[in-house]
Amino acid sequence: MVESFYAGKNLLITGCTGFVGKVLLEKILFSIPQVSRIYVFVRPKKGSSIHERFQKEIIESPCFDRLKKMYSNFDSYIMPKLIPVSGDMLKKGLGLSKEDHLMLKNNLNIIINSAASVDFNQRLDQALQINTLGTLRVIELAKQCRNLHAFVQISTAYVNCDKEGWVQEKIYPYSEDPQEKLKELLSIPVEIIEKQTPKILGKYPNTYTYTKFLTEQILIKEAQGLPLCIVRPTIIGGSWKEPYPGWVDSVSAAGVFYLSIGLGVIKVVMGNHNFIGDQVPVDCVVNCVIVAAAYACKVEKLSVIHIGTSARNPVTWKNCNNVVTGYWNRYPTEKRIGRCNLTLTPNYSVYKGLSYFRRQLPASILNTVAKVSGVPSLVKSSQKIKKLIQRESMISRVFSHFTMHEWIFESQQVIELLKVMSPRDLQVFDFDVSTLDWRIYLTNYSQGLKKNILKEKVETPDEPHALDLISEFKYYSYFSDIKWAYNTGKNTKTRDIKEMRSLILNASRVKKVIEELTTQKNPLTVKEANGQALEIIDVMISDLRMPVIRMFAWGLRKFWRAIYEKVVVNHNQLNEIAKIINNSNVPVVILPNHRSYIDFLIVSYLFFSFGIKMPYIAAVEDFLEILLINKLFKYSGAFYIKRGKGGDSLYTAILTEYVQQLLKDQQVVEFFIEETRSRSGKTAPPKVGLLSMCADTYYQGAAPDVKFLPITINYDRVLEGETFPFELLGEEKVRESLSRIIKAVKILSMNFGKIHIVIGDLISLKDFSLSLELNPVTNESHRIPVTKKLSQEIVLRLQENLAILASTLVASVLMMHRRGVSEDELIKKVEWLRDEIKHRGYRVAGLGAGNASIAVRNALNHLGSVVRHKKDLFEPSVTVESDYQNILMLSYYRNTLHFIFALEAIVASAIFSFGEKLAWGEGVHKKRLMEEVNFLCALLESEYYLRESIRSPESQAKAIEMLIKRGIIEEIDNKYRIIRSGELGITFLCSLIWPSLDTYWIVITFSSALRYRDPLPYMKFIQSVQWFAENLFEDRSILYYESCSQDNIKRAVSNYENMKILESSSVGIVFTEDYLKDEVKSQELLDHINTFRKTSLIKMINQHDNFKQALLPEFPEMPKL
Repeated sequence: MVESFYAGKNLLITGCTGFVGKVLLEKILFSIPQVSRIYVFVRPKKGSSIHERFQKEIIESPCFDRLKKMYSNFDSYIMPKLIPVSGDMLKKGLGLSKEDHLMLKNNLNIIINSAASVDFNQRLDQALQINTLGTLRVIELAKQCRNLHAFVQISTAYVNCDKEGWVQEKIYPYSEDPQEKLKELLSIPVEIIEKQTPKILGKYPNTYTYTKFLTEQILIKEAQGLPLCIVRPTIIGGSWKEPYPGWVDSVSAAGVFYLSIGLGVIKVVMGNHNFIGDQVPVDCVVNCVIVAAAYACKVEKLSVIHIGTSARNPVTWKNCNNVVTGYWNRYPTEKRIGRCNLTLTPNYSVYKGLSYFRRQLPASILNTVAKVSGVPSLVKSSQKIKKLIQRESMISRVFSHFTMHEWIFESQQVIELLKVMSPRDLQVFDFDVSTLDWRIYLTNYSQGLKKNILKEKVETPDEPHALDLISEFKYYSYFSDIKWAYNTGKNTKTRDIKEMRSLILNASRVKKVIEELTTQKNPLTVKEANGQALEIIDVMISDLRMPVIRMFAWGLRKFWRAIYEKVVVNHNQLNEIAKIINNSNVPVVILPNHRSYIDFLIVSYLFFSFGIKMPYIAAVEDFLEILLINKLFKYSGAFYIKRGKGGDSLYTAILTEYVQQLLKDQQVVEFFIEETRSRSGKTAPPKVGLLSMCADTYYQGAAPDVKFLPITINYDRVLEGETFPFELLGEEKVRESLSRIIKAVKILSMNFGKIHIVIGDLISLKDFSLSLELNPVTNESHRIPVTKKLSQEIVLRLQENLAILASTLVASVLMMHRRGVSEDELIKKVEWLRDEIKHRGYRVAGLGAGNASIAVRNALNHLGSVVRHKKDLFEPSVTVESDYQNILMLSYYRNTLHFIFALEAIVASAIFSFGEKLAWGEGVHKKRLMEEVNFLCALLESEYYLRESIRSPESQAKAIEMLIKRGIIEEIDNKYRIIRSGELGITFLCSLIWPSLDTYWIVITFSSALRYRDPLPYMKFIQSVQWFAENLFEDRSILYYESCSQDNIKRAVSNYENMKILESSSVGIVFTEDYLKDEVKSQELLDHINTFRKTSLIKMINQHDNFKQALLPEFPEMPKL
């Protein structure tokens, strides 16, 4: 193993003040702390000692941040391993003192020489001094070492850039004596060498590649007898993974190219965009070097290892340009001087023409105007543009050799190394470039240039393999959308409408129902029954047409760009799903969660974009009433269904037959298992109607299996979210219409942030049944339990895959601080909450491990008018009564994370209820705490849809363990108490529970007041409780306006029914017999709930004998109910 090779050994690393050297040093310390000592060459500089330079330029670099974070004892454990040595590669004997020379000679076991000048334009004699003579001086030191095990020389693959095509891992023969050539070059006077350099270089484009080539030729003889290995990287770029994605601290090679694109410095470059641009991440180079020292350094054989991507994972300059340009246009730098738009052309005439019209002609006109007018600002601008043209020309000249030629560097040695490495080595020292995702890598690299070179704040990168569907095509020409829509999408073979109609009508189940209709008590004629069936079929079934879908996709693409910043999805997962769906003989059912009308549109757009078979989507008949839209949806794959038709046998038979026929035809079916959009932000329980129809296709043997694909969608801002509070307050849902859609055109100027989509794992119904040890195919009694379990599993996966967004975190913190919170505190608490969610294993999208300030500001913008900024405080925007719906909107976003902390919040509320003396002081006895926890779990059970029951002792124990682990509570002598430093956690957790407790308290309070009055019908009861709750809120008797939500009230009533406290009778909602007869019992329930509330109606509950008498005068409208 690599670690055992390095353990206890002493290393010398040169070039540690450079980019590669720093990453190399950090990686060894991070992954192989077992090394004994690392000697680091540091060249003395005037005005600073080597120790000062070592500390400032190396140790204080952000490259070492993760190392310092990992080792709290960094100064005492890591620093003693590092020994800076005063050394100069340009001086004889490396400028070493006698003491240092002796120390190195006696102690060194491994030498890694990464020192080099990568300045392509450096004068030849100067490049020879560092790149060639400097290396030879290190070789001389190596020869004197008493116990040297390995010497790794970091060279470059472009030592052979005088060739083209396939380049082998060997040192090619040289027609001249390299040592004599070196002497000759060193003898040329300085004033002559620059003139002779082009002739000397020959086919080599710069002094860097030439001097590296000459060095290798000399090493063949000079390094004989040494355990030498030469590692040849290609163009080294920012890091792939370590120390963190996109790390870069200097600009060279491709970095200059990409940064110049971002700054708008270059517009046209000589190059063939179809050629491979061989680039390799710096951490891959470093890992390869570390492993090469352990495995490849042999005295008897000089190993040459190419570490590049052209042979194993090639990328063209065109793809690089598209990704990099796309990034800089999405996230422009403050320092840019123009729009990012680079053209590569292999034609010199085209290059000159484009340069003239894009740069020289505008510059010439400006220069003329500046001279004539004499305006100082114009003269200054003219001079700037002149310098800009010179810089663009220089960059193009330097880089064009690499864009106008193509090489494929053999990588067999890398493959051999990967074969002999242990599984741990492969994980810790990963340099397998075949798995590199270029889109992600180049995006992170560009971001690293912006952050580390330009010193600008950057947006947190999305998760690995994330693809932004908007930016993918955002900056192409207008007509490219038409081309895209025409060439994209998989043509779906569908049945003719007449054929489908005939199949449904002649299906046995449909014929059976028609026969029953003709023989019932009030029989229909066969013609009437068939007429009804045809009418249902014609309204229901889809008429999928690819030309319409292409047109629709074209429009949607423009719509996404107008209102969304990003549509983020894991494209690797989508590619895999595409292979499965398009090539499988098993039908697939798509099951997105339902938060917006956008859900089914974005899923269809995804499938179209990735060439996946288009889905048939179950849509409610509300859309049928919208002129034009009804046909557009129908032609795009929608089939219309009516809710509440379970009792209509003919309708059910036709729907079942149609869905099953689609699956038998191996079409993709899509529907929402939650059925309706969540207005509260919480996950709704599953509806099994359509799911049962799909499952029966497998149960009845019509398909070998059915696979279900959960897709979780979340939004920074829900498009129609502003209507949810009104529906939660009992207002009738606004019916959609064409006129409403036309009026909604104003949204095109609004920003709705990002959409995050998570593709779940496919669930095979066949395998799922086997995992339950049930066989629904042969045993019909197993079908209902399997379908029910399946529905639960799907909803749980939809919930667990949810990407928590910044708007959710901001809303959650604001709901803790309803009187306002400063921006600094808001950011700090959002970062805390982000870390808590991640610690529990859930996704947080758009917020990395660093500062969340940009994400928080974006979230505040997306929340818009729901939040206001007042005297440096952010708070829920509530100035008049009509603004209370803003509380419900913030509650909606907060509720999306409720499930993560559900049981912990219950435990926190229970312990908090014991008051300061016990909760913060003496502690709450475990038995008493669990009694209260169990009471709350029974009360709030229906509030959550979780994998493990909140009433399970194991789940409760895990929640307590997590609270202890996160430093929120502590256990002492079988008692629990809140830790003072954990007050933020307690406050947050309790803020999740208190609004629900108020709702439960309100429902029982209201029911108790009406104990001896006529019951109210269900909806009248819900509306009246809501009215009562709003009055309590106005009176400040409850603190949480979301407690007035009809959704919360309905949940409370439902759970009270499950607990046998309330029941729905034929006349309305009433107490069950036990609670109706025993008024003390309901009062005790109220008292118990009241102990957990943040505030309470003290005057109403102090004397339960006078409870009703206290309540009615307080709210005189109550008797009228």
